[in-house]
Order: sequence, then C-alpha cells, then structure tokens
Amino acid sequence: MKAYKPLKIKIVTLSDRASRGEYADLSGPEITRMVTAHFAATDWQITIENQVIADNADALTEISAKAIADQYDVLITTGGTGVGPRDITMETMRPLVEKE
Repeated sequence: MKAYKPLKIKIVTLSDRASRGEYADLSGPEITRMVTAHFAATDWQITIENQVIADNADALTEISAKAIADQYDVLITTGGTGVGPRDITMETMRPLVEKE
C-alpha cells in the first residue's frame, strides 16, 4: 500500500440566502459526499472543510488566498442559480488561477 500526502480539500458555497440561514446548503454537502465516495476506494486520505458565504467577491478572495496560504490541494466553489449581477465567482477566482 502506497502512502500519499493527505489531500486538503475546501468546498465553498456562495449563496446569499443559504449564508443568511433562509435555507440549507445542499450542494456543499453533496459535493462532500461525492468526493468522500470517490476517495474511499483509494489509498488517499482526505480532509474536507466546508464553508458557506454570501455572494461577496472580497470574502471569496480572502477565503481563497487563505486556502492557498494554508496549502489546500483542492478548492471547489459551488452555488448560484444562474447568471446575474450577484454571480461573482469566475471574475473573483480568475486572478488567483495559475492555469485555466
């Protein structure tokens, strides 16, 4: 059995309403379930941290920069219900991406 470095995974859900508690975040937990199921059949150990925030570019930038500094291996963003003025994920993340 080959030992790998544990993967640090962060899942960030962007949702104004879920961040205010108006409804439960369903996508973040579903992604957690899918990632956990995927890695269950491998030798990889994983840690997953979930966070729900409002659609806020400054908050996403801060969380992403901290994830990079804390050496997370994977950062997954989820949320949004379609193209609209509050959908800021792509514009916010693009400057932080080393390779698209």
